[in-house]
Amino acid sequence: MFGDLMKPWIAPEVTTWMTEDWLGQAAYKAIITTVAIVLVVLAHRLTCRYLARRVANPDLRTQYWELSKNLYIFLGILVVAVVWLHELKTVSLLLTGLVAAFMVTNKEVFLGFAGRVYLASSGAYHIGDRIWINKTGGDVINIGLFSTWLQQVGGEHGENQSTGKIAIIPHLWLVQHDVVNFTKSNDYNWDEIAIPFPLDIPRRAVMELLQKEAAYFLRDEIVHATLAIPAITRFSAARMPPVTPVCYAGLERYNNGTRRLVLTVRFTVRARMRRHLHSGLLIHLLDALEAANVKYLSDPPPGILLPPESKKTEKPKRPRKS
Repeated sequence: MFGDLMKPWIAPEVTTWMTEDWLGQAAYKAIITTVAIVLVVLAHRLTCRYLARRVANPDLRTQYWELSKNLYIFLGILVVAVVWLHELKTVSLLLTGLVAAFMVTNKEVFLGFAGRVYLASSGAYHIGDRIWINKTGGDVINIGLFSTWLQQVGGEHGENQSTGKIAIIPHLWLVQHDVVNFTKSNDYNWDEIAIPFPLDIPRRAVMELLQKEAAYFLRDEIVHATLAIPAITRFSAARMPPVTPVCYAGLERYNNGTRRLVLTVRFTVRARMRRHLHSGLLIHLLDALEAANVKYLSDPPPGILLPPESKKTEKPKRPRKS
């Protein structure tokens, strides 16, 4: 097809030489391949410009860019394979040996490509998702062939604020480590605030107070979460916890045998606002408890220590024989 398009632009004697002589055929196919690749590159750039003008959402625009890039790469490889199909059949055994040698000597590159195939087939994350992999967390801003670019966030679980740094993770990690996606189906996760109390407080009334005040403080978030969270049930069998705040109780024991009551408020929070909402809700709950004249424990009672951290007991060393 590409050869027929090129014939009107080439002199007849040159066309005859190219189609009859083997060297001429190779040059002819090389010209066709070059023109085809140039056309594919130009088409990709025009597509990117069109998407830049028509799509305002940066995350969605980047996803379209990545999709178009992969499609044009596949189209370019397909065109080259069709043009050089006869030669590829002739040297197929040699190519098989070269590919095998490349896989042995460049295992990391092959595993990185395998990770990219796994990512495309599984959809573990997309542009705009917040992920955590191999102690590195951040927002996905670009997905290449062998690596993914993250706008890094701090915190043990990758749920805190952006650090302003860019982390580049190799796709090799995708076949070696688990991927935690905080925003796969929606932007909401569950967080908890635990507050200790003495045992002689009106327990049920305090639990109702904490639930009521948490629901009031998070009223806008609850409305959005009610609409966003059920979306995951459309494509999975997930059983999601309630969106409204829930308070539950537990007991903790001191070293001397006395106990204290711990009330934990569990609530929904957006992954990218966890620190802000956690801090604001904690201050709001403490203010509500003080207004209701409910005493909570800020420190252990004098002379009573909390249980120490568990330490590994070392085996006594045997005395050396003289």
